Parts: sequence; C-alpha cells; structure tokens
Amino acid sequence: MSFSLVRQIILSSPKVCSRSFATAEAATITSFNTNTVLRTTENDPTHHTQDHIGLLYTLDSNVKKKLFPPSVLPKQFEDNCKTFAESSIVIRSPAVELISFLKRANYDHPVIRYVIYGRTGCGKSLTMAHALHYAHVNKFITLHVPNVWRWFCNTKEIVALNNESTVIDFPLEAASWLKNFSATNSDLITELNLRLSKDYVWNKRETTPANSPLNELVAHGIARVKYASAVIDGLIDELKLFSNKGSCKTMVAIDGFNGFFNFWTVLKTSEKVRVTPDKVTLTKSFLKAAENDWKNGAVILTVDKDATSLKYPNENHYPFHLLGKKGVEHIDPFIPIHVPEMNKGEFHNLLNYLEERKWLQNPQGRQELEFLSQRNPKELIKLCASL
Repeated sequence: MSFSLVRQIILSSPKVCSRSFATAEAATITSFNTNTVLRTTENDPTHHTQDHIGLLYTLDSNVKKKLFPPSVLPKQFEDNCKTFAESSIVIRSPAVELISFLKRANYDHPVIRYVIYGRTGCGKSLTMAHALHYAHVNKFITLHVPNVWRWFCNTKEIVALNNESTVIDFPLEAASWLKNFSATNSDLITELNLRLSKDYVWNKRETTPANSPLNELVAHGIARVKYASAVIDGLIDELKLFSNKGSCKTMVAIDGFNGFFNFWTVLKTSEKVRVTPDKVTLTKSFLKAAENDWKNGAVILTVDKDATSLKYPNENHYPFHLLGKKGVEHIDPFIPIHVPEMNKGEFHNLLNYLEERKWLQNPQGRQELEFLSQRNPKELIKLCASL
C-alpha cells in the first residue's frame, strides 16, 4: 500500500482525527531562472498560500529576535542568518498545509494536535518556526520547546527531589526556558492583562498571590531558580484556564516530542541513578500541555529519530514508530504533517539565493549538489558550509 494512501486513510479515520480536514494541495515551482531568486513581499504567514510555495520570504529581524531567542532555531540556519545578515525562509507545502489547518480550525472545540514528521534534515523545525510566526502575528501565546532531547543530554544541574530519585528536576533548564518564554510573550501577556487565578505558595515567606499579573509568576521562576520547574507547571495550568475562558489563545510547540517517551537518557544523578524522562518534572508539565482537555489553542509537535534513546536508534521516521504505544495514546487523535525532501523548484531557488549572496561561486556544480544532498536541506547546507 502506498504511503499517500495510508495517509489518506489516517486523515479520514475518526480514530485518528476527530474531524475531516482537506489537505492543502502541494504546488511546485515548475520553471525557474537559474540566475534569479524567486521571492515574495508577503511576509505575513497568515497570507501564505499554495501560490507562494517555493518562494522565499524574509523574517523581520525584530520579530526573529523576539520570537526565536538564541539557540532556539537550528544552528545551521542561525549561522546562515548571521552570515547573510537576514533571515530568509523557503515557503514549503507542509507549512502552508499546517497554517491552512490552523486558520480553519474551530477553536471552540478541544485543541487539535498536529504531528510534523519526516527524515532528518528535511525541515521539520523550520516548518514549526513558520507556524510559530503565524501564531505570533495572530496573537497566540506560545509555549515553545525547541529541543526536548537537549534536556536529556546536556543538562548541567540535576536535582533529585526525594531520596529515592523518583522525581528529578532540571532547575537551570527550567529557568532558561522561562527567560525565553518571557522574551517572546511578556508584552502580549501585559496587553491581555492576564492575572493569576490562585495563590502560589513557595515557602513560609514567599507567595505569589492570586490576581497578580502572570508575568510576576514567570519573573519569580527566573529569579528563584529553585522553583522554576514548579512555575512552569503553574504557568501551563494558568494558560489552559485562560484559554478555556477565552482570555487568550495558546500554541504549544514541542520539537522532538518523542524524546519524552524514551526508555533512558545519558544523564545520572549524583547517586549514579540513571535518569529516565518520565521521572523529570519538565516532562510531566509539557505532557500535560499536550493533552486536549482545553480549547482555544493548538498543539504542534515534531517527532525525530535524533530524539530517540541512543541505545535504540530508529531508522523508521514515522510517528507511530518513534512515539511508541504510550506516546501515540497520549496524543491520539492527531493530524500528521509530512515534511519531505525539497522538490526541484525549492532546491534550485535555494541555490539561487546562495549564489545571490555570493556564497556559491560555481553554478555548474548544481547537479553534483543535488545528487550528493538528495535535495535534503540540512545535507545541502553541510555541503555548502565554509571550510
């Protein structure tokens, strides 16, 4: 059975998707001038349609700084943005498809979960970034986790909250996440005048009282790193409550979501106890955010084989394989969004851009680059990287 037929069955099945959505048809650039970069002046993702697929649009530098703090976007993309002094993104079919779903969704119903999947390096993170830009323009509060697996590989401080090490905390990672959240959302939270629904008691002397601005809760987690994870848990509860009341719209975006369902990590506590994701407080909080027991929002997830346990590498990149039974049950029903390799039009337009920026000097190497990269964006950028 072809995968396109499988996908059609998945989208039409009530067990997987609670209501029917028409897939946006993929448009492609069928002809291109090898000397001209095809751009669009429409830099608002809300208005991106099939007619824009394959074109480049530019993300305003101020918006990028606010929406994507350092180390949030893929490193190769960030490096190119610095090199070329601008942030240009190829408008691709999966992003247009996802945005079309977001525009047509009924936000009076429980949140819809969208799962972005595809081979490594095909552009899942930038598809999510495109959707986050749409959310920013349309005044969604965004809860963005840029790389789940990074928490389970590079965390500098691990704190066991009980003697049995059954509850693990990453306070520095939690505080860092809150700083990024504040940079992105503090102005919108102030504009919406969101206030706490209850008292938050941290100890005998410290309390964040009910009716305080939501930004005060976030600021407390940043200032008092010890309580950062508890603040995130309370923040998610408050945002779900605000969304249910219609006070705000919320988008949850988690890159490498399957990392929460790994069997193990490379981390150990000071007592040499292996840390598993299910014991981590941040895991529990963001799994709660991905549930569909709230409305007036959206949940966008990516699954990636690079976010799986090192002991059990998975070659299969499909959601049901990477998430496993427990992961699928947690987000069922969901809508799958496939991110394939670039088509010829997208690929050659990206090469046009690299030539325009004087990064590629020899146009005769196009066929070789296409063969070596197989039109995979990440592999192409590796091949074109500086020495």
